[in-house]
Amino acid sequence: MTTENNADIFLFKPSDLVSWTMRYKDKAVVTYCLGDTGTIFRKTKEPSKWTKPVPLDSYFTAGVHSTGSVGRWCKHDPSLEPVFIDPKGKFELYIADAQGTREHYKEFDLVIDGGNVLSSHYHKSPADILTGDVGLVEALKSFVTNKMSGKTKVLQIDWTDREAPTLDPAFWPALRAKLSGKILCNCQGGHGRSGSSLAALIMCCTDYSPLDAITHVRTVHCARAIESSAQHEYLNKVGIFLGRPGNALEAKKVKDFQERFLTEVTSSFAKPYQQRLTQTKES
Repeated sequence: MTTENNADIFLFKPSDLVSWTMRYKDKAVVTYCLGDTGTIFRKTKEPSKWTKPVPLDSYFTAGVHSTGSVGRWCKHDPSLEPVFIDPKGKFELYIADAQGTREHYKEFDLVIDGGNVLSSHYHKSPADILTGDVGLVEALKSFVTNKMSGKTKVLQIDWTDREAPTLDPAFWPALRAKLSGKILCNCQGGHGRSGSSLAALIMCCTDYSPLDAITHVRTVHCARAIESSAQHEYLNKVGIFLGRPGNALEAKKVKDFQERFLTEVTSSFAKPYQQRLTQTKES
């Protein structure tokens, strides 16, 4: 124990722990145990069983630990292949968490920053930042007509974690009409806000229902995408605005999104990604 500024600070390292419990934002409670050989076991639903050991380094590098978070079991750099390609060929959509965004944002033409990730990490000038949705179409005209000389533009959306945005559903087709190049959707974890943005934009490019868009994102990107009821309900509003059924909340009944994507999503827009998934499984 050390004393600094009259505060008691207990210093410890992972190897000092026998077991510990993490309570995640989605209210899941998971217990972990440290093995004898520097590995971590995650307790399963059956109290007497533990998962296969996970290397200690993997556990503590799974999250964005520069800000003090520990072990999220999910790391999202932008994938090599886009999560979705505009059928007209104007743009490609990718997704990343905060750490992946900070490491790779220069590879993209536009970052739709739903988690305020780049505010303190992006060396910006006023001309490179588009804030909110006021005058969005006008603001993006120069981005579309000029390739920005290699610069990345950032569209910052003020959006609370696990909540829905305060954007009118008309925002998304207006944004989609002005996008070009490589587009990165991001937030802190690469799940809720970024996944919702991605699903909304995909609906604008396809005939997907909200449930189909959620299924696509959870299959091609991550099963944890689109986290809360508020985000599901917001995607319903976007879907209804686009003339689709409001079926996002049916996602709660889906047991296997990959299976649903392959067998129940019949849109022609899904076929390239279904083929990609099938080829990956076969290889």
